[in-house]
Amino acid sequence: MILEFEKEPVVIKLLDNPLVNDWARHLNTTDLWDCWNVPQCVYDDNGEKEKYRLEMIAAIEDFNYHNKTKFPFQVSKDTEFTRKDLNLIHRWFTTGTSFTCWSLDTGPVVSREDYAVFYEKASAINDVVHFLENYYDTPAKNHSKFVNYQFFKLNSLQNNQYFEHAQGDWRYLDYDCEYDVFMTWAICGKDYFQAYIDNDDPRQWDITAQWCSYYNYFYIDVNGERNKILKSDQFTDFLRKGHVYNTAWQYMPVGKIISGKYQHHSTFKGLRLN
Repeated sequence: MILEFEKEPVVIKLLDNPLVNDWARHLNTTDLWDCWNVPQCVYDDNGEKEKYRLEMIAAIEDFNYHNKTKFPFQVSKDTEFTRKDLNLIHRWFTTGTSFTCWSLDTGPVVSREDYAVFYEKASAINDVVHFLENYYDTPAKNHSKFVNYQFFKLNSLQNNQYFEHAQGDWRYLDYDCEYDVFMTWAICGKDYFQAYIDNDDPRQWDITAQWCSYYNYFYIDVNGERNKILKSDQFTDFLRKGHVYNTAWQYMPVGKIISGKYQHHSTFKGLRLN
């Protein structure tokens, strides 16, 4: 697979296995593609953190106004959010929209007829979580230089081009953390690496393996930093303390870059299979 850039192409050697072969068969090389970078760092704050704090309060109040059930996190105009709060709010969104309850130990809090509004207003809260969390430090984020670049066919997410992995696909996970091109996961919640970066609890139900992935969507670990983290003693300790070390916490690889280098300041022109 060749990624065409303005300066030089990036050549990726795809793995030869049934999973990647199926993924490659679905690859649309004729439509428009785009890419974005996903750094795991603390953003410089030029007033955005306060802006999103106020938006979070407004989003929760708006949810409460439009729903019979109240969002479990109480807010006032003076509410300040911690990283732990953001993890909890994100988990309530995941649980609420997946199971129509705030906890797996309780019953439904919304009827089928009211679910559309429930989902719309809960999604607005979740959106703000992901903006606000960029301005919070964690022990893992403080030492992370990890950046990945997502490549995607335009409208691929909107068209729900995801698929569920077969049980036998786990044999293709990147157990040795040696590849740098991966299928993009489809998770309602977090994977174990993201939980580590967010200082979240890996024992929670919504911290999961890569059960589903997307067609026409992949990412590159451009500097190898994520694999370094996955091999580190700190990440291993995180998994062991959460009693999840022997679960499928690795990622589904697509292949490996064999020539060229991702160019941050070069125009991405598209891709093709060679």
